[in-house]
Amino acid sequence: MTVIACEVDAATMQEWIAQGHPYVSELARIRDREIVDLPTGHWPQLTRPVDLAATIITALQTSQPAGDVAP
Repeated sequence: MTVIACEVDAATMQEWIAQGHPYVSELARIRDREIVDLPTGHWPQLTRPVDLAATIITALQTSQPAGDVAP
């Protein structure tokens, strides 16, 4: 799974995961995850559409089959 972090950066999300923050509780269950920073606001498709598209394409090119969810 690839998370594109726009408003909250990857480092903060990783801290929240480590602390068991409820905001990322479902994300914490995913074993194979990558969090990619795309510093922009809530609407990256409007503010940085080319960068968003490139990030999605990269994620799709490097993705693995689904099914790596912890119980």
